[in-house]
Amino acid sequence: MVGGLLVTYASWRWTLIVNAPIGLVLAQAAPLVLTEPARQSGRFDLLGAVTAGGIAALVYGLSAAPSGAFDVSHWGGAKVIAALAGAGYHPGRRPTNQMRRRCLH
Repeated sequence: MVGGLLVTYASWRWTLIVNAPIGLVLAQAAPLVLTEPARQSGRFDLLGAVTAGGIAALVYGLSAAPSGAFDVSHWGGAKVIAALAGAGYHPGRRPTNQMRRRCLH
């Protein structure tokens, strides 16, 4: 809310002037309050990696499709179609996969 008030009544530049010192103070104080958790051995999460790849493909497809040079739409472009198809089909797309994995272990 304070940021909105600053932008409305002063200027957007004031958000930088106010937030930068606050961020620096909090960054210096963070090690005093936060502790590092104990390390635990674990396995590589293949399903999580595939899900991240699917989300990256979705973001690429949605951001590359609307327009390109000279405001030409690329919704029918091969890269966009492949990215969106890959995002829609990747194996990590169902939350039930994670639940199924937990039940089997």
